[in-house]
Amino acid sequence: MITGHPDHRPVELAAPDGARGRAVVDNTHPDAERARIDTELDGIVRATDLPTS
Repeated sequence: MITGHPDHRPVELAAPDGARGRAVVDNTHPDAERARIDTELDGIVRATDLPTS
């Protein structure tokens, strides 16, 4: 569920079968943890061939 609250943000993802969906991630993690999560999500986006914007 997207709350519209600034501590959540949707991230677009694709499944191996080509279906597209979204995951909602929490923006309240400390900076180092946030950077690690962003790196993982960027890798998922690249692996599923979705644009990052």
